[in-house]
Amino acid sequence: MKAKLTTSVYCLVMGILNIITWSILILTQQVPNIRQDIISLSFHWISEFAMALTMIIAGSLIFKQHRRQRPVFYFGSGMLLLAILGASIYYSVHFDLIVFSMSLLITSFTIIFIWLHYQKFTDFYYLSLGTIIYGAINILGNMIQKMELANVVYISLPLFLSILLVVFSLGGEIK
Repeated sequence: MKAKLTTSVYCLVMGILNIITWSILILTQQVPNIRQDIISLSFHWISEFAMALTMIIAGSLIFKQHRRQRPVFYFGSGMLLLAILGASIYYSVHFDLIVFSMSLLITSFTIIFIWLHYQKFTDFYYLSLGTIIYGAINILGNMIQKMELANVVYISLPLFLSILLVVFSLGGEIK
């Protein structure tokens, strides 16, 4: 991968900052409607933590030049891209110019890193799976919160199949 150290540091910083940010928001009780929306928020936090952990792992793998650095980087970047685009929309609707601007900056950097390292279709494949899984976890939480059980079934199967694709694909990368 080009710019190994810069990309590694970016991934590590994005993952660590995400965990710190959510910890501060929760501990300082800045999450609105936490009691009413605990199910959907719990699923959201699962997707956020999974994304942060994946970015930390990607940063470590890139630094070590591990053979699975590309798929993990693109999978995590897909999750990050959807997360930060969602944050951009949320904070533009809630008129928080500072956080909205920061979200756009992170979105831009993420797109630049994705573009700099893109080489083949499997990069897009992992990027897509990252966005699908991140989004599906969030949608599933919202559907369970609202007790829309038919939609829970509709989103659960693609989520499960996408997770299987990642697991089997990464297993294939090992060989």
